Amino acid sequence: MTGEKESQLKGGLLIWLAIVVSVSVAAAWLISGLFRRTETPIALQTAINLRNAIRAYESEYSKLPSFDSQYDTDLTTEVLLMDILLAADHTRKKKGTNPRGIQFFYAQEAKRSDDGTYRKGIQGLSLGRGELWDPWGNYYRVRLDTNHDEEVSDPSGRNEILKETILAWSAGPDGDYATWEDNVWSWQYPEEFEP
Repeated sequence: MTGEKESQLKGGLLIWLAIVVSVSVAAAWLISGLFRRTETPIALQTAINLRNAIRAYESEYSKLPSFDSQYDTDLTTEVLLMDILLAADHTRKKKGTNPRGIQFFYAQEAKRSDDGTYRKGIQGLSLGRGELWDPWGNYYRVRLDTNHDEEVSDPSGRNEILKETILAWSAGPDGDYATWEDNVWSWQYPEEFEP
């Protein structure tokens, strides 16, 4: 093989390799964007379902699944709240927080992540207990109107007061509850929702 042909072959191989790498990077970028677009609606629907489950509990028992307080109460979807909504065994006692044993919330089983957290569903624990995880491996947060003034402060800071009694939200893909650009919330209106 002559030096010129060998040089052309190497040049062609480098161009082919550059094309393959470019296509791979573009495909990875598209897939990550597609993942975000498919996970955000799931998180929104779960936040709405969580809010509705708490409303159903309130309708059944004429109280919120938390202690009354002079302030609004913030919770996460760890066992304290989810045990009540899942009708865990210990909540079904006569003076328990869910004595009728009604399961108010349903979701798929969470998937375990490589880092040991869970994502997208309920991590079932023993005796009917569980925790709810968003698609990105974080708990949802909930704000309850436990002072019964029919309003809560807006955790996003967009509005001072919301005429809501139950809010539920996810930290979104970045996992940061303080950055609202990507957070997913139950009081989000369709025109504001851009996956």
